[in-house]
Amino acid sequence: RGRRGADLPCELGGVDGLYLYAHALVFMQPELRRVSRCELAADGLHATRCEPLELNHPLFSHITTGVIVGNTLYYIANSQFESVDARGNLPPLDQLYQPVVLKLDL
Repeated sequence: RGRRGADLPCELGGVDGLYLYAHALVFMQPELRRVSRCELAADGLHATRCEPLELNHPLFSHITTGVIVGNTLYYIANSQFESVDARGNLPPLDQLYQPVVLKLDL
């Protein structure tokens, strides 16, 4: 399973999916293979603390798009964007795999 915690630096960039939750921003970073959170200042204009919440989960393959329900983030772990060719075509269906939705308690 991936790693969770504030012991790693949180680079900001390559965000795909951005959600406001409990006065913080939660977001996916596909190239960095992680889900992160940045706490916001009282005025909401800058981040005061950032941390990765999930890092290098074995099912990650271009993580993207999620939804927060209650205190849980549900997101697509394996969007298969890399399966699309330069012309925007998908391979035959038998070469694709089932999408995986992961959940992460916030």
